[in-house]
Amino acid sequence: MTKRPAYTEAVSDGAVRVPLTELTWANSSPRVMQAKRFLQTGAFPTAEQRLDGYEVASEPQFEIVG
Repeated sequence: MTKRPAYTEAVSDGAVRVPLTELTWANSSPRVMQAKRFLQTGAFPTAEQRLDGYEVASEPQFEIVG
């Protein structure tokens, strides 16, 4: 892939890079934490992951610094 697909601009609008060390269960979704675990360990276990109690935060969890 040499050119970024047009639809990804809308999907990632406002996205910023966040170090893995700053991602915690308090500021990230279960899916983000699962991705973090995979990146750190190479494992992708799903048996113990529950999403039914997850609530979306009403405020941004990270500050965008220019």
